[in-house]
Amino acid sequence: MRGGLHMYCEEKIQLKDDFWGEKVRLIREKVLPYQWEALNDRIEGADKSYCIRNFRTAARVNALRRQGATLPEQPTDDFVSLPRGNALLPEHKKGDNAFYGYVFQDSDLYKWIEAAAYSLMMKADDSLEHTIDEMVDLLEEATLNDGYLDTFYSIKNPKKRFSNLRDHHELYCFGHLAEAAVAYYEATGKKQLLHLAERFADLICELFGKEEGKCHGYPGHELAEMALVRLYRHTGKTSYLELARYFVLERGREPNYFRKEHGEKDSDMRYYQAQQPVLEQMEAVGHAVRAMYLYSGLTDLAVEYDDGELAKVAKRLWKNVTRKKMYITGGVGATSHGEAFSYAYDLPADSAYAETCAAIGLVFWAKRMLQLQPKGEYADVMERALYNSVLSGISLDGTEFFYTNPLEVDPKACKEDERLWHVRSRRAKWFGCACCPPNLARLIGSITRYIAHHAENTTWIDLYMGSVLRTKWQGKTVEIETTSHLPYTSEIAVRLNNPSEAEGTLAIRIPGWAEQWSVEVEDEDGTVWPVDLANVQSETLNSCGDGQQKAGMSYEYREGYLYLAIYGQKKVIIRPHFAMKPVFYEANSLVRENSRQMSLVCGPLVYCLEEVDNGAQQHMLYASPEAVEQAETYTLPFLGREAVGYQFAGFRKKANTVSDPLYHKAEREEYQPVTLKWIPYFAWANREEGEMRVWIYKK
Repeated sequence: MRGGLHMYCEEKIQLKDDFWGEKVRLIREKVLPYQWEALNDRIEGADKSYCIRNFRTAARVNALRRQGATLPEQPTDDFVSLPRGNALLPEHKKGDNAFYGYVFQDSDLYKWIEAAAYSLMMKADDSLEHTIDEMVDLLEEATLNDGYLDTFYSIKNPKKRFSNLRDHHELYCFGHLAEAAVAYYEATGKKQLLHLAERFADLICELFGKEEGKCHGYPGHELAEMALVRLYRHTGKTSYLELARYFVLERGREPNYFRKEHGEKDSDMRYYQAQQPVLEQMEAVGHAVRAMYLYSGLTDLAVEYDDGELAKVAKRLWKNVTRKKMYITGGVGATSHGEAFSYAYDLPADSAYAETCAAIGLVFWAKRMLQLQPKGEYADVMERALYNSVLSGISLDGTEFFYTNPLEVDPKACKEDERLWHVRSRRAKWFGCACCPPNLARLIGSITRYIAHHAENTTWIDLYMGSVLRTKWQGKTVEIETTSHLPYTSEIAVRLNNPSEAEGTLAIRIPGWAEQWSVEVEDEDGTVWPVDLANVQSETLNSCGDGQQKAGMSYEYREGYLYLAIYGQKKVIIRPHFAMKPVFYEANSLVRENSRQMSLVCGPLVYCLEEVDNGAQQHMLYASPEAVEQAETYTLPFLGREAVGYQFAGFRKKANTVSDPLYHKAEREEYQPVTLKWIPYFAWANREEGEMRVWIYKK
């Protein structure tokens, strides 16, 4: 197998970034303890999890069966649907041998363990490690003799396991177990959890595959595919990689396994991305999170097998998502019906689903697309999703969460319009279906994995975050230190410390939002070389002595990266200058919901209007495209010392009164001048409840 490009692990990158350092600290100090309480059902007024309780029940039931007890077989055809408005689930009776919550509840603990593992990589915490070890002991007690681990079937009826791959989530939960196990081993060197994951993986390999006598199914909710690849990369067991490939390529083939499983001839398989073989799929359809995880897995396989057909599919689907079905915030999945993709260019702002997990999945996929082929557009999308639709999913204090991320909100509509049942004007303490909160924790906790990637003697800087990265060129250690003040200013410097004068290439990303840019390179002698944009396709910078070239650099620009080939240099400082100013963006005219509207963007951040700053009835606000050229910054104390918003002149349309007729003859409109105040989208709903909108009408 090729193995291909790869991302770094945390121990090779030290985070030294003000913005993301604060987010990681929040995960460690506030989010992980809070979520631990939520998983144990100890958050007052929050939806119940039942997660830890189910593991304790499974361990107890497992022990009883090992002692020879005969327990009643419980029905396994139930699935707790997401209650409208996230209503509280029924309270459980303590001490009974019943499963409570959703069929995928196990995964919340696995994601929490993975997030905690990343935290341990950053900073040791004996108490946290002890808590995880206790949970690992509990997981071992809940594991069946052959390695099977899923509390839903272990509690209810083990004989029925793998009988409903389409709707139940055994393989999905296994995927999160495997991800957590690898992360915890990387953090601590402890093998107990990894051993449990391998036992379960070996059982799945034994039961599933193309061979006669094996189950010819695949996961209903994808995730096992990329988890198996990660487990393969860690263990070297090719059976895991082969099973991942089988799951991807078997999906959607005829006879369709899901239709056969449920005896249905005409059911719509698009929700499961199983409407046709993966190699034939032309557009992103169905449940958005499932799709993101499938596409991440197939891209992993394209890298590992150097598979041109899978690579073609990945690029085709990427183009469909990012050019026709993605919100300006990086959110994906427009409709609440099936938490799914809608048709091309259907991107309503007020009813957007844009699940937090889907944005996280898009980040996962973008990372893998960079491994497949380093292109700036993949990092651009990764950055856009991270700073906007991902971070909006968590409150600034880390204790409240959004499941969906609309681009326009009216609190009255949230409460009174059943069509907007899924839209909230305030974040929730927790969810009965709590896939998003621990997913946020594991992504933010592992943020250093997204900064850079490396292959052979080339290192790509994908995201500009303050960090120190150590890698090898020609087998010799080099250190790459980045300083950055994003997302509020574009002051950036990249320093290469190369004491062995190893030859290698440093590729720095030129962000798509930088309409103008320049780069200065300072060599070890202090000579500053400006990159000549007129000749940026290929140019050489030389330091010469006695008429002979002794050291230097050559550079070229391609596909969103500036490649600097460095030789004979112990120290190099690269100073990119990116024009970063607030600008108005318009949507493609085929997006009918955004007709004659504009969105304010500055660098990686999308901005929004909140009622607390701009008053209610925000649909009456207008701006001219030129007004943004006079934008001024203003401080946002609630958001942090360096955070800034933008303010500039706009208009408010004269409003009718309740005594006016519902319809009237069209007349010339009247406007009042106002000052529009914009804040980063990710920070909305952290102050007073009120309206919010990303898009403003153009005047």
